[in-house]
Amino acid sequence: MPAYVYVNAHVLQAILLVDALYFGVAEKPWLSALLFAFGLLDPRAALVTLPLLVWYNRKEILQFAMATFTFVLATNLPFFLYYNIGLTFLHTEMNSSIISQSYAYDWIPIYGVIALTVTEIVTIIF
Repeated sequence: MPAYVYVNAHVLQAILLVDALYFGVAEKPWLSALLFAFGLLDPRAALVTLPLLVWYNRKEILQFAMATFTFVLATNLPFFLYYNIGLTFLHTEMNSSIISQSYAYDWIPIYGVIALTVTEIVTIIF
């Protein structure tokens, strides 16, 4: 498969995570949670985004947490219930190495979120 297919997925993830941050600022925790759940393509970028999402949704953190749990469950549960896919996935993940390969395009959403986090920190300090 061509490399640009993977790059496009990471650009899409960056857009989804930045939109989740935007709706957190706009005080719409359900939309923020929905876009965050869809932006979980690569968990590494999602983990980097999580502190800023919690900060932006701090006024309605319970709604954001419940909505995130609901959307993640709704988007992933059908795959685990489909003919042995969930058990095969868990078996593969539990028996494989924790360290995975990293490519240059894996950093696209992470760089975007780090830039927004640094900007937010500078804005708060000054």
